[in-house]
Amino acid sequence: MLERAGECLRVMQIIPNLGLGGAEKMVIQLSAELKSRGVDVRITSLFAREENANSQYIQENNIDIRYLDKKMGLDIGVVRHISDEIKDFKPVVLHSHRYCIKYLTPYIFTRPKQVVHTVHNLASREVGKLDQRVHNLAFKRGVTPVAIAERIRESLREVYGLEESRIPLIPNGINLRPFDHDNDIRDEWREREGIPAEDTVFVCVGRLTRQKNHNMLLDAFRKVVDRLNNCLLLIVGEGELRSEIYNKVEELNLQAHVKLLGLRSDIPEVLAGSDVFVMSSDWEGNPLSVMEAMAAGRSVIATAVGGIPEIISTGETGLLVSPQQPRELTEAMLTLAQDNEFRRVTGRRAKAYAQQFSAEVMAERYISLYEKIVQS
Repeated sequence: MLERAGECLRVMQIIPNLGLGGAEKMVIQLSAELKSRGVDVRITSLFAREENANSQYIQENNIDIRYLDKKMGLDIGVVRHISDEIKDFKPVVLHSHRYCIKYLTPYIFTRPKQVVHTVHNLASREVGKLDQRVHNLAFKRGVTPVAIAERIRESLREVYGLEESRIPLIPNGINLRPFDHDNDIRDEWREREGIPAEDTVFVCVGRLTRQKNHNMLLDAFRKVVDRLNNCLLLIVGEGELRSEIYNKVEELNLQAHVKLLGLRSDIPEVLAGSDVFVMSSDWEGNPLSVMEAMAAGRSVIATAVGGIPEIISTGETGLLVSPQQPRELTEAMLTLAQDNEFRRVTGRRAKAYAQQFSAEVMAERYISLYEKIVQS
């Protein structure tokens, strides 16, 4: 157990909400691992509770959490609510995520060296221009930015002019155990979902937003189906573009080959029932969905953006394609659909490589960072 002045180390994780995005899953997984190591951890969510797999996991694992019921838009009252939570919990480390730094402004001036901020996306994409000014002030005053990938660290240097020595690199981690399925799960899951065992199934997991560029994915997949009729694309997730994506599927006459599955709580089983994971994003940080696909032993096709090229090696664990290039994406999908042996080999290598993505390793690295902060 970590101690400071004879007390258990207290860490407060501060995040806007606990939806089903990558940053939210990372915070929950990190909190669970910290708790198991004797760290007194509390999650503070700016917005009200959402009923989903994350809130259920928090409840089942008895993770301390507070919801501040933030209003939409800039809500200055949240500053006071966070201050009240900090006075109550007395954390030694404040660990913020996404756009939460602006609600920690008093602490940027009074105790900046006790604040850690994980950057989950390219610095230029993480927050808007006004919030970037707040982040710039925070980092200059001593708040520690953590990059989840080398490309993210580079973007922090580009946007904020920070020296590399100021930016710890701690890749996100996942719980690997749920993805360690045997081959029988594939056929069982497909039978339940009404998917033929002989079909080649591509799966895309992520929010239905512009960032993910589902339109390019569908355009590319239309060309795949033109050549291979026994292919299916599963799109898992929800978001503001659901209706647009549904209409795109109809426009391309892909209703028989594309299924919009919405939010799913059985992602390990969905991956086990699929053959290839595909991501067509225009930008990314270090997406957990790619790590999960690799942990499930699935070959990955992804655009070479953000930190993805740091975990996917073309020809070894999958195939990388250029962003906004549907023709390249089509060719990659055809390659993995037609070459079963290549698909199996790259999937096995992906699974082996994914062992380094464990949440345990991530937690130990953050504990080392917290220790350094405490000692200073």
